[in-house]
Amino acid sequence: MGGAIQSALRVDAPLLAALGPDRVHDEPPANAVYPFVSIDQLEERNDANGAAKAWVMFVSIRVWSRAASSLEARELAGLVVDVLDGLALPAGSYEINWRDYQRTRTLRDPSGKTRFALVEFEFGLTRA
Repeated sequence: MGGAIQSALRVDAPLLAALGPDRVHDEPPANAVYPFVSIDQLEERNDANGAAKAWVMFVSIRVWSRAASSLEARELAGLVVDVLDGLALPAGSYEINWRDYQRTRTLRDPSGKTRFALVEFEFGLTRA
């Protein structure tokens, strides 16, 4: 599912227009150009009840900015929420049974130079 999320973020026109090209990373390079988006955490838990195999996927995405205020990070986080809210998975993989936007937190990195917004989602999945 992580690949599907990364692919969806990389091709979303509004996000691409706001970020610029090649700014969505699984592992950001040391010389990443700001602003950028990174896949922070994917956690999968068993949610099976009886014979049906089901999972809950917890997804965290970070939006990094070096702007003077948190506004840029918050606006980009809103675009990330839009992408995840409309996410479709490739045929033959998982089926999204439900999705739940949890929250967005905007924080300052300890360096004091960087701000980031942490977007958190949950997805209920079964095998397609």
